[in-house]
Amino acid sequence: PFDHLAKRVGKAALDASGRTDVQYPISRDAQHADLRHDPDPERQAERARLGLLGRIAAVRCLIEVYAHAPGGAELRACVGKHFAHWEECVSKTRAQNKRRKEKGLPPVPLVEPLLWIIAAEVSAPMLRKLKPDRAPGWPAGVYFVGHDVFRVGIVVADELPRDRSTILVRIMAAGKVLADAVAELAALPADAIERTVAEDIL
Repeated sequence: PFDHLAKRVGKAALDASGRTDVQYPISRDAQHADLRHDPDPERQAERARLGLLGRIAAVRCLIEVYAHAPGGAELRACVGKHFAHWEECVSKTRAQNKRRKEKGLPPVPLVEPLLWIIAAEVSAPMLRKLKPDRAPGWPAGVYFVGHDVFRVGIVVADELPRDRSTILVRIMAAGKVLADAVAELAALPADAIERTVAEDIL
């Protein structure tokens, strides 16, 4: 149920700011990502209303969500999907630019995707093994792994600040942070974007 919740809340929140696919198929070995978001550059205002989730979705990305502390096999599977998706983006951009060149049009730049792993929690031993870097300018609980070589972000929901900007991400992560996030959601004004997105789904 938490997997279903995360996908529905993520899609409902992000659809207004760009194309969002649930269970996005990745060609290699018929894999699927929980969510894939391709942001529309004209819809920055819609993303900004979503707090941390909007920042996460500011560039093309895959989003994988865990309502528990993911193990090594789960994290490796996420990274494998991410690299396959990245290769797919490169191939599509090359094919598009080949067609554009034939028509005398300038090439379009490659948009390198990010992988975001949103987890209710990550064990201290796993964090030590991953050796992630705290993300400067991001709230506590947001890490990056591998810089521009891997382009992987990890969001540890139980480390996030308990404020309005993180409510949607904490609801998606579920686990032990869900009850507090739902209580905070209920305290928001009736017309708050977070309630519009998540209340009916919850």
